[in-house]
Amino acid sequence: QHFCTQLVQAIANNNQDMADRLVFCCLQLLGIADKFGNTEEGSRRVLKSTMNNMLSDILTPDDLIEPCVKILKSHDFLDTIQSILDTLETQKTDELETNYCLRIVSILTIVLGEESSSLLSTKKVKNFERYIMVNNLQHSNSLVREAAVECLGKLGIVVETVRVSHWTNLLEIACDETERTEIRAQAMLALFDWSTCPADPDFVRLVSTQVMEVSNNNVIAAEIAAKLMVTGKAACDSVWLAHLVKLYFEETDNDDDDVEL
Repeated sequence: QHFCTQLVQAIANNNQDMADRLVFCCLQLLGIADKFGNTEEGSRRVLKSTMNNMLSDILTPDDLIEPCVKILKSHDFLDTIQSILDTLETQKTDELETNYCLRIVSILTIVLGEESSSLLSTKKVKNFERYIMVNNLQHSNSLVREAAVECLGKLGIVVETVRVSHWTNLLEIACDETERTEIRAQAMLALFDWSTCPADPDFVRLVSTQVMEVSNNNVIAAEIAAKLMVTGKAACDSVWLAHLVKLYFEETDNDDDDVEL
């Protein structure tokens, strides 16, 4: 608790060197707390209160969010997370609105990686859906949109009603040629994760179009096309296969990164 208080003060004072050192100390202490902090009732209460305060503070560095969330797993996990998200929602200001949206969605993404569908009540699913959907998928900031698409993809994996309700939302994003490439790619990957056997015909057509055309997304489309064929979710199309082989041997024009097909 002492280190966390000092960390927030260092960040507020723009003391980056001190903040970096304190983040390292906090990470080590969180690792210890995760192993030994749940053995006694008094320790559990203090630990839960400290994690709650850290996750509810927008100044808490991103590096500490995941370990803090994971420590809370044995502390009325979903109810505590719901309380934290509600607190963050009420603290939003116009100036830091983007930061709050990113923090809310990042916490939800971590939670959905830890929880199974059997532990998510209908009410909690609706609340989580609201946090993802309200303004975030159409947010003006591309980082928020990308994080929201990833988070919606994870929620859809564990909750069938979300897949049914929001399939078209992701398909529209994946097909939107005005959207950023990485966001469209994230939507396509989420749609693949949601695909039943056989895959939705509209999704197969989208992948087919992206594989056939010269586009920024054809590497992602090639990966998904290969997975659809290998898993039997789409017919093994000879034209697809020919284009995949062509892409494999084709030199990339991307000078910034080495793209592996």
